[in-house]
Amino acid sequence: MYADARYSALIAAPGQPDLLYGKTGRMIYKSIDGGKSWKTLPQIKGNLENLVPDPQTATRLFLSLSYPSEVYQFDQQAGAWTSLTPKA
Repeated sequence: MYADARYSALIAAPGQPDLLYGKTGRMIYKSIDGGKSWKTLPQIKGNLENLVPDPQTATRLFLSLSYPSEVYQFDQQAGAWTSLTPKA
């Protein structure tokens, strides 16, 4: 897979140890087989900060950006990020 990738975070989804998320400086990756294979999630523009799976629903993923300051949720079915940050 992305053997040359340098992950800044690797996170296992609560209750689903084969569901992993990885974060590099610019991209988010998902594995459903314990890290044997990886899929790139859609790219988000900005400085990726915290990546957190929902402890109640392992397939729900949250991402915060340090700049611009925003919070996103990944919709697994739509395959897209949705901003949770209110617009001014």
